[in-house]
Amino acid sequence: MNSKERSHYIFLFSIFPLILSATTEFDQGLSQFNSGNWKESYKIFKKLSKNGDRTNSLDFYLGRSAFELGNYKEALIAFERVEIETDDRDLIAKNRVKLELGRTHYALGEFQSSEKIFKEVLESNPPENVREKIEALLNMSREKPLTKNLINLTINSEIGFEENVNSNPSNEKMVEFLNNSNSNSNSNSKTEKQKDSLYLIESANIGLQSDFGSGWGLSANILGLNQNYFETPQNDNLYLTANLSPFYRDGNYRFGMPIRIETIKYSNEHLLDSYTIGIKASRFIETQFVKAIILDIFTNFKKKDYKTENSQDSKVWEYGLSSMIKQGDKTLFIKYGTEHENSKNNQIIGNNQTDKIINTISILYGDRVFDTANLMFGYLFRNVIYDDYKALKKSYFDQNLNLQKVTDGYRLDRFHSLKIGVSKEFLDGLSAELRYNYIINDSNHLPSDYSKSIYSFGVSYEF
Repeated sequence: MNSKERSHYIFLFSIFPLILSATTEFDQGLSQFNSGNWKESYKIFKKLSKNGDRTNSLDFYLGRSAFELGNYKEALIAFERVEIETDDRDLIAKNRVKLELGRTHYALGEFQSSEKIFKEVLESNPPENVREKIEALLNMSREKPLTKNLINLTINSEIGFEENVNSNPSNEKMVEFLNNSNSNSNSNSKTEKQKDSLYLIESANIGLQSDFGSGWGLSANILGLNQNYFETPQNDNLYLTANLSPFYRDGNYRFGMPIRIETIKYSNEHLLDSYTIGIKASRFIETQFVKAIILDIFTNFKKKDYKTENSQDSKVWEYGLSSMIKQGDKTLFIKYGTEHENSKNNQIIGNNQTDKIINTISILYGDRVFDTANLMFGYLFRNVIYDDYKALKKSYFDQNLNLQKVTDGYRLDRFHSLKIGVSKEFLDGLSAELRYNYIINDSNHLPSDYSKSIYSFGVSYEF
């Protein structure tokens, strides 16, 4: 036996235990599935899938296990992979996975898609027992389904380091809802020494989706986020929100009426409550290759109720549109929105921080890399135009030690936020994420002209 042949046999013997191990694990998963232990079979098939052992049989039983556990979105992805890889000439295998696809679309409330798939199988002239099963499913899809509730809970803990904390309120939720309206309180930020701080965030989100049948449903969620700074506790903030959205879905169209209540505490003081009601219309496209919200149009009316004494209470009209495309592991989300905010109270001429127009563009792209981690890029641009607020260019003391302010026309802010993150799921439902965020607020109002970097590491668990 020459050295080349010897190397060949050594290679075969070295990978044989790996092949045997994978086969044994698959058989264990199949045994658990056949015994009705879907949670255990799901864990085994999920592990094999993450290890790169992608076969039609594995994906099929991963989808079946996920379906039995109510993870319909994941089941749909697995079944779509099987359908793509199945030879069109193998009608038995093709129809088998199409039946599962139809059932999954039905479980997701996508009745038009499920009916279309069932009819495709019928057109292939299947065996009589399959035809009877399909007709039973079709009859079921035409009837009003029972109310179905999907509940999920996600908890998150994040530790990070933020530069220039004292530039402006740091939490992006503060920037979004206050729109730099408290810049006067930071008017000395250019002379104050920059402060950096570690911070800790704890958050929890509970969501509910309920389908009542005939296209009607309800989605709701409650989110709580608490952020504490180690070096600058005066920047601590608490954010709470409750969302409720009744909706109606007809085929690939969806109409909803979102209602939202929010409250913010900043520096241990109750700062703001806001109340929002809106109308939303969406157009979907669903194929075996692409899932997309082609157009999502919305308009909202918001009332802001500040708990401070600076007369910033306001009414806000918001409208915009968004689009999301998902192909395989790739996701692209684009959103544009415009807000018109007007004060409910009289304001001093030249010092009105409330009346403004806010234009926002956000882009988010996600992809799976090395089949083990998810990569995310995000960019947000916000242009804020104040109707009647003089921008402070600089301040100085005259000979009588009186503070003199030099203005530079009306205030105009351009906010940029660039994010990059990588996340990985280590256990079923448990994932970790590293993220970097660079922020620039380019403003002719000197106290609000700043830049900062934020580094963070977070762990989340979804029940």
